[in-house]
Amino acid sequence: MKKLIILISVLVLACANPEYPREGKLDFVKVGNYGGFSGLHVSLKIYENGKLEYSYMLLGDSSTIAIESIPAQEAKDLIKEFRSHNVLKMEMNESGNMNYYIELQKGRRRNYIQWGDIYEDKVSQTLYDLYEKTFGFIPQDVNSESGEWEYE
Repeated sequence: MKKLIILISVLVLACANPEYPREGKLDFVKVGNYGGFSGLHVSLKIYENGKLEYSYMLLGDSSTIAIESIPAQEAKDLIKEFRSHNVLKMEMNESGNMNYYIELQKGRRRNYIQWGDIYEDKVSQTLYDLYEKTFGFIPQDVNSESGEWEYE
């Protein structure tokens, strides 16, 4: 009986935070890059409801920050634009010194593509421009309040 009460409590608490959407329930696009000299890993996840999550990891220290949302329609249009480039059907897993990736979830379908700096020609310029445009949603001062590095 005690285990049942604990299990129910955990389930209630897990579902009680509407601030962060539950992964797997909402469509999203996630763009990121990692590697290079510093090994820095940076990503931005945009949910269909407009919520944005910025994540970074450097030397094992990682953090995820909810940043200012965008309008839900803009987020849906962005996801739709990634879909129009067949990201859900692409098969690409090439790595290099610096790696770039796109992860897209639409309904029950989810796909991850990755390309390294030496394989940039395998990604269309239009898709790469969309990738760069998506990174533009990251505020330049996202880490300045904590005194940490800034992404440029």
